[in-house]
Amino acid sequence: MGLESYAVLYYFPMMISMVQLLGRKETINHLYVLSTLGISSIFILIFVYGDTFTEAGSHFSQSTLKTLFSFNIISSFCSALVVSLLLISDYLKQERALIKALSEKEVLLAEVFHRVKNNMNIITSLLNLKKNTSQSEEVIEALEDCRSRVFSMALVHQNIYQNGNVNLPFDVYVQELINEITNAIGDKESTQVNSSIEAIYLNLSDAIPCGLILNELITNSIKHSGQKQLKIDLTIKETNNVVQLMFKDNGIGYPDNFMDYSTLGIELILSLVEQLNGSHSFSNENGAVFTLSFEHIQG
Repeated sequence: MGLESYAVLYYFPMMISMVQLLGRKETINHLYVLSTLGISSIFILIFVYGDTFTEAGSHFSQSTLKTLFSFNIISSFCSALVVSLLLISDYLKQERALIKALSEKEVLLAEVFHRVKNNMNIITSLLNLKKNTSQSEEVIEALEDCRSRVFSMALVHQNIYQNGNVNLPFDVYVQELINEITNAIGDKESTQVNSSIEAIYLNLSDAIPCGLILNELITNSIKHSGQKQLKIDLTIKETNNVVQLMFKDNGIGYPDNFMDYSTLGIELILSLVEQLNGSHSFSNENGAVFTLSFEHIQG
């Protein structure tokens, strides 16, 4: 047929199909369509120009090449158009299915967070009822500690559910946690919390340990402040995907060798820091100082 027939134009729809075939199993139908068009073209050419093909040593005339030229251009263009339409149709169909599946997943995930939040709120309510009926100060204090820890976790799920995002806006969460703790065990007039918190979004596995650590720090500061006017400075920022937390108060500070006491609060903080794969430090500087840093994994 020669280059004058422009049969090489079939290369383009063939390559469209082959590229898609290698990337997606569903596009094997596209290859079937292209093969059908190609075979049909061959049969038409043989049927119309059968004598020319069977004559040994014969060459196509200019009129025949002109006809082949027009036929190949139109046929290859139609082949590419059909393949493109099939690809677009499949893309749209799969996109709709993906959007539907994603929507169902988001609804299911929101329902899970909602149920977890409700269950934790029930637990905090039960602890609160038990605390109010107890006569022992030691039991009341223990129940309040448990209630505040459960609430700090429930607040994570509540914020995630309200925002509709699996990543928690940590600055909003910390402010709500501070308000809850000061309302429950502190005195707003005698407790001043100065916070400088960047707009950081944490995933669930990081947000819950951080919330529990802050709950322990703030609770301990209020309980053991030894000051009429307690002042707490809290700074949370992110630098090069590393979250840095600094907590400082003007209380009596940490006692000497306090790590040897092995209190539940200290053990809980150490366990949570290990869970975050972070580093920490306890020190005294006109009060208690705690620093924490851990890698923030985006996602």
